[in-house]
Amino acid sequence: MTLAKPLSAGFPALALFLTVGSLAPPAFAQAPQPQNPARQTPPRDAPAQFGQPAGTARITGRVVALDTGRPVKNARVAATAQGVRGRFSALTDEHGGYELTELPAGRYTVMVSKAGYITLQYGQRRPREAGTPLQVDDRQALRNVNFALPRGSVITGHVLDEDGAPLPLARVTLYRFLYVQGDQQLVPAGSDSTDDRGAYRVFDLEPGEYFVSATVPRQMLALPPGAAERIQALGPGPGPVGGPGLGPGGGPGPGAIIGLRAAPGEPVQILDLAATDGEPMGYAPTYYPGVTNLVEAMRIPVGVGQEAAGIDFAVQLVPTARISGVVFGPDGAAPGGSQVMLLPAEGGLVPRAMPLAARVQPDGGFDVNNVPPGRYFIRATSRGARRAGSDPLFASQEINVDGRDIADVTLILSPGAQVEGLITFEGNTQPQSGDLTRVRITSLPLEPQPLGGAVNVLPNRDGTFVLTGMSAGPRLIRATGLPEGWALRAVYFDGRDVTDTPLDFGGVQRATGLHVALTDRVSTLTGAVHDTQGQPLTQFTVVAFPTDSTLWRPRSRHIQASRPDQNGRFQVRGLPAGDYLLAAVDAVEQGEWFDPAFLDRLRDGAIRVSLREGESKAVTLSMNVQPR
Repeated sequence: MTLAKPLSAGFPALALFLTVGSLAPPAFAQAPQPQNPARQTPPRDAPAQFGQPAGTARITGRVVALDTGRPVKNARVAATAQGVRGRFSALTDEHGGYELTELPAGRYTVMVSKAGYITLQYGQRRPREAGTPLQVDDRQALRNVNFALPRGSVITGHVLDEDGAPLPLARVTLYRFLYVQGDQQLVPAGSDSTDDRGAYRVFDLEPGEYFVSATVPRQMLALPPGAAERIQALGPGPGPVGGPGLGPGGGPGPGAIIGLRAAPGEPVQILDLAATDGEPMGYAPTYYPGVTNLVEAMRIPVGVGQEAAGIDFAVQLVPTARISGVVFGPDGAAPGGSQVMLLPAEGGLVPRAMPLAARVQPDGGFDVNNVPPGRYFIRATSRGARRAGSDPLFASQEINVDGRDIADVTLILSPGAQVEGLITFEGNTQPQSGDLTRVRITSLPLEPQPLGGAVNVLPNRDGTFVLTGMSAGPRLIRATGLPEGWALRAVYFDGRDVTDTPLDFGGVQRATGLHVALTDRVSTLTGAVHDTQGQPLTQFTVVAFPTDSTLWRPRSRHIQASRPDQNGRFQVRGLPAGDYLLAAVDAVEQGEWFDPAFLDRLRDGAIRVSLREGESKAVTLSMNVQPR
């Protein structure tokens, strides 16, 4: 078994044995199969859905480990299909065999997962690549849908304090850049807490490049070894402990460490840590190799099933500040059930593993302690109002923390916007009443919204709806859960087409005139891809994108990608009417097709296609496959 050459990102591609139907099964499939897989494999975990009769098709296969070829028992195999309600799944038996039954006809994505292994879609050859969909017809039995699961990669090391001693109970989080709804963002990929040796081990990782971050939770900041010499326990059992440097009246002074020990031998929960000059100190979120700025952090590459060991670094002890102030409601009174949170203002940076947050007191006051230097958004929200039957309230302000306390921060809460609208179905048919129960109107934020994100609503029977509690920031209006054969046609606001125009309702209390139009005139592009000698290809991704580059942006409905099914046929559905470019590529990460730089590289070799509303076209593409 061989691995393909490394991708440009620097990690090797996954090697999978994948066979369907009449294709020759791999060598590892010669192991004895269960005599009656249906009895040995648990049934699907999706109950029969109202309005959807039980299907008659089935998918069977086997799951083995990539490195040994041995069967993988109790791996979960799941299948989903657009337009088919429910999720169908089963566990593999002792031979690695599985069977998915009662499948309605559809185009299925099949995925397998188990702890210790990388989760894979069928047909996936590389990390973050889309798998191969399987076209399943009524009464069809697809056999030998097999998987070879790679083991997860590992990153391990030690976290040290500022003196180079092991730091227990530090929270280590791994991050990597991924495309999230078309935006490349730094997202968590795994975490662990250090033990008494300061050691951590994060496993089940996909091959790729990672940033390693360490934080010390404020609520359980364990004293590092060596600090005990600076502490004088006031008693052998549970109770307060204190260090030298008491100030006037017996309170903490410069150099004091005040904490609480839960039981003999237990770590100390630090209540206050002061430097020798009297300034509060705390551990800042730190990235390998020991820096507080993500720009200076080093990436750790790991290959398939590899272990990157010795990733040791020390956290930084920095001056911390106390941020205090008051929160008012719209009526000037102290709001109940409110919370304040500090979030890094630098776009794309890693959020803290333990967010800096505080409850608002009954008098409206709040205190956030141990805040490291940096630029933050301080945001407040009132959730108690929602529980009382009204909508949440929001407030936001930017502050710069340089180690000195900031007092008298004033936040005035205001309600989110309320927008009234109407949904209509325009086409040759009307959806069944049962289908309408799944339709949702969604206000999708284009920027991270930890306080007040997407807002969803179920339309009324007459098609009217009200989106409430929308915080400020650009948003797109979309419809989800649409009946089979329907798609979004347009979104209008006050008569203007705003389908692809972000709306910001910040400062608006109430708005009307939103119109969401759906259509059953859905365009379809189907076809196949050949190499330069005219031979059909199956391992590719077709990307359809508009000729108008102003529409090359995240979440654009004018951009779609499709993988071919087991018959080598691809399908792109629901593109709005317009002029498009189609290109076939060998390797692409999920969501990368929204990247303007990526699309610009495809432009020259793409073919042009014009689509009218509801039009279906068949196309044939050519792809020059480079040797690996």
